[in-house]
Amino acid sequence: MKGIVEPSIRRLEEMQDLLYDRLYARKAPPDLALYYMHRAIAERGTLRYDITVIPPLMLGSEYNKTMGHYHSMARKDLSYPEVYEVLHGKATYILQKKGKQGRIDDVIVMDAKAGDKILMPPNYGHVTINRSNSTLFMANVISERCKSDYSDYKRLKGAAYYLTEDGFVKNPNYKKLPKIRKQKPHAPLNKRLTLYELLKTNPGSLKFLDKPQLL
Repeated sequence: MKGIVEPSIRRLEEMQDLLYDRLYARKAPPDLALYYMHRAIAERGTLRYDITVIPPLMLGSEYNKTMGHYHSMARKDLSYPEVYEVLHGKATYILQKKGKQGRIDDVIVMDAKAGDKILMPPNYGHVTINRSNSTLFMANVISERCKSDYSDYKRLKGAAYYLTEDGFVKNPNYKKLPKIRKQKPHAPLNKRLTLYELLKTNPGSLKFLDKPQLL
């Protein structure tokens, strides 16, 4: 492991338009740090290990979250997948699958705790939310070939649903949304080893991150 590298910081000014609570977005300090991204802590071949740190902030009535993004295409019909692991705290993931004409065909919510691994499958965008009272530390492994696309989340001012103190709220900028499907966190990996251990000792078990057709 290279050690905890200097993080990139996602500040409020980059996400003001993506928040549910518009009044908070206008009044809060724009330089407020929402989360920290430590990139390339470890690498093996084309795979990269990162850690993201999300403090337990309230963005007005909405829980602190990441910006949200889709992944670039690994082949014509499949985008690159990604695997997450909760290291400390609790996380809520909102996954959404984009269908024809930009509509959303599927929305999945997964709640995860420390030790859980979570597969972000091909063709799903995703947002991570910290709805707890403690800091969320989360690792991920992804292919270096994968590029993040934030454009839809920026254009539509967030994910398909916002998570607020009162529960999930539909984002009105999406024309029609399916109901949320709840799923348990899962990934096709050894549960006894951490992502870091898998990357170092058995990177072959992660080859689907370069070749999603193997899933």
